[in-house]
Amino acid sequence: MNSPTVWPNVLWVHIQGLGGYFVSYRKLEQLIAACSTLIGFYPNLEVLDAVWSMILQEAQRYTEDALCRLEVIWEQRYRYLSERQLS
Repeated sequence: MNSPTVWPNVLWVHIQGLGGYFVSYRKLEQLIAACSTLIGFYPNLEVLDAVWSMILQEAQRYTEDALCRLEVIWEQRYRYLSERQLS
């Protein structure tokens, strides 16, 4: 039996309905793009908050600029979902 390949700096990203792909932490721009896309797909505040918590747990992998960019995208989605809940 072959042992599984371990890639410590690679993330598997799967977006329902769009498929999946590998993103290397070494290619930070791709990771930011993947996170941005994921944030835009979350349908409710609970899931959005849970994902943001996960992103913050991995914050040491991001540059300060990258984390700020993701935070702006998260805040926009949060406002949008909050306004929809009030309607």
